[in-house]
Amino acid sequence: MARQLLLLSICVLALAGCSSTKTVSFNGGGGASPSEITKAATGKHSTILLTDGREISTTSLQVAADSTSYYNHKTDRFETVATSDILEVEVTHTGRGALAGLGAGLVAGAAVGLVRALSQGDDPPGSLISLSKDQKLFIFPIAHAFSLSLVSTPVGAIIGLDDKYVFESQDNTNRPGSVAVAGER
Repeated sequence: MARQLLLLSICVLALAGCSSTKTVSFNGGGGASPSEITKAATGKHSTILLTDGREISTTSLQVAADSTSYYNHKTDRFETVATSDILEVEVTHTGRGALAGLGAGLVAGAAVGLVRALSQGDDPPGSLISLSKDQKLFIFPIAHAFSLSLVSTPVGAIIGLDDKYVFESQDNTNRPGSVAVAGER
């Protein structure tokens, strides 16, 4: 039974780190706007994927139609890159990840507790704690949900819930692989 609980816990925690994907449009079409990305990234960890394959990790990001500024922790200063050289931006929400982990832990734990309670009968009289099957059907789901949520909530916060913003090409052609970052030598 412990193995099934562990396997179910791993599956639930893996699902707690899901992401949503939004397209960024610059020609007035549907999708996220640059200001929406800036607002979503405020105070959050963000990863910028550039057309040349580099990844930039930052906690301060400002996206505009022509250029994107970010705080480079390695150089301890703000740098700018052309927005057209960005493939995608991923913003990690730890709070939403914690809530997703909590929900997944509660549901999975209650399911495991219910299965465990249904697979057992009444405890024999005279044992230290003697529970009937009906009492187990009430107690086990609550106890398992609580205990699994104690693990899944911090794991969900660590993994986070990601919003991925995929940038459309602004000129509808394939973008070149060279990216010039202001301030680099």
